[in-house]
Amino acid sequence: MSRQLIILICVLVLSCKSESSQPGGTQSPPDQGESQKLEAQTRKADTIEDKQPAAADRFPAPEGWREITAADDGFFLDIRYATTNNFVDAIMYGCGKCFLRAEVADKLLQIRDELQKKNLGIKLFDCYRPAPVQERLWEKVPNASYVTPPWKGSQHNRGVALDLTITTADGEQLDMGTAFDYFGEEAHHTYTQHSAEIQANRTLLKTLMEHYGFASIRTEWWHYSIASMQDLAVSRWEWGCEE
Repeated sequence: MSRQLIILICVLVLSCKSESSQPGGTQSPPDQGESQKLEAQTRKADTIEDKQPAAADRFPAPEGWREITAADDGFFLDIRYATTNNFVDAIMYGCGKCFLRAEVADKLLQIRDELQKKNLGIKLFDCYRPAPVQERLWEKVPNASYVTPPWKGSQHNRGVALDLTITTADGEQLDMGTAFDYFGEEAHHTYTQHSAEIQANRTLLKTLMEHYGFASIRTEWWHYSIASMQDLAVSRWEWGCEE
């Protein structure tokens, strides 16, 4: 073989080797350890994906829950976290709906019946609050004086608490002395400087709620929950919104 031919063959071999090491060139297959690592990552991603429910699966209320709607006689809905008219000035719900554990809803219906005898109704500001919303509230206001830490879980997150007031039969709110979610001593049950009319309205609400097993908290005249159900699990279920 001539010297020139040998040199040409060597040049061609070196050129092919160089191309295979460049981006886009032919790559050598990963070793067995790398292949196992990639396969494990793929399985993990598939597992995470499987745990995310399809949108349609998130919408129906779980068994043992009930929705209260404006179509239910004697109820008016003003779900504030579906608007910007709340203490964080942000929309937290895609739409305003009221869901409660069935046992809690049954008690609320009995209270509604009692109020209707007086030609009065109920306005609901908040009911069940999904845990993801609690987390977003905490991100905005990380202060346990105003927002229950998400790792503790609010009674709203368990579907056993609600924020409400009394209305006339036409839905006009009775005077309770402060607005909903007012954070000041005037909203406390222990505040005694309100007018006789306001005190009477608050007493009517509190008396009825307690008669049917609800408990209040000192600082919010609108908030009530079923203390005997406080050990229920926090729920992450979120309702759907019609387009």
